[in-house]
Amino acid sequence: MYRLDSLNNIPWCIDVEQTIELLKKSVKPIDLLIIDHYSIDKSWELSIRKFVKKIMVIDDLADREHDYDILLDQNFHLKNEIRYNGLIPSHCKLFLGPKYVLFSTPRFSLRKHLQSKWRG
Repeated sequence: MYRLDSLNNIPWCIDVEQTIELLKKSVKPIDLLIIDHYSIDKSWELSIRKFVKKIMVIDDLADREHDYDILLDQNFHLKNEIRYNGLIPSHCKLFLGPKYVLFSTPRFSLRKHLQSKWRG
């Protein structure tokens, strides 16, 4: 049975093969691969491990096992520090909670503008 990529309807093993082919074409070693995809898990990550130095995942589900080095979950959850217990390697560096939210410059500028308007 193949788990399908929910966006492209392709088996994860084909997706990882295509990703590996792209990584092999890189002139320089890949220091960090950042993944933000709900259909990727430990199997996919283990398959590309030898082609990248570090793997970072952006996740907020805490519903499957992973093999990565850095986790970003920028959402607020009760008991955030234990949500990923048993799902991630012990060496994984965690960035949990809203203080790590990713803002683009336009959004951040808009937020500052709106705050100043509301203050008077």
